[in-house]
Amino acid sequence: MTTQETFDLVMSSFDTPELMVLNEIKEVTLKKIAEEWLESQGLTEEDIINYGDDLKKMVDDFIKEKEKQINNAINQIKLEFNNIKNGITAIQTQVKSIIANIAMPAMVTVPPGVPNPLHTINDISQKKGLLNKILFDLNMSSAKLLNAAIQTDLELPAGILGVIASIADMKKLINSIPIPTTG
Repeated sequence: MTTQETFDLVMSSFDTPELMVLNEIKEVTLKKIAEEWLESQGLTEEDIINYGDDLKKMVDDFIKEKEKQINNAINQIKLEFNNIKNGITAIQTQVKSIIANIAMPAMVTVPPGVPNPLHTINDISQKKGLLNKILFDLNMSSAKLLNAAIQTDLELPAGILGVIASIADMKKLINSIPIPTTG
């Protein structure tokens, strides 16, 4: 198995319903790019047929280069999208855990075993800091994903855009975590 075949196999493991449509979008985008390029050169598809193999080879080379760029962008989108989805899941899981810790604070182990509010405050503050770091990473992944799409004129499907939009909800969720007071 070649390195490229191995890479393609790894990348296919990231395919989700939201990402499967990217191959169809790729074909539409390539056709649009080819048409725009021909137009910018003052050529038509009929000219390609009439002018022969040299022009056809030039157009094919142009399209192959664009296809390589789009495939690279799609791979970047797949990686970043899966990073975003995993991060959102991690944030949701951690928020539930934090809320449970607020409801059941750590205890001082010296008898009679009383709640330790300072430990709880410190623990929740640290966890919120970690969640904000994950959120920052999700925003960076979103920027990389959107940049890959913009650089190649790929129209992203609504499923991908919806997941990116949900990052704002994660910020609200993190900010909704109360930090108990000792008072």
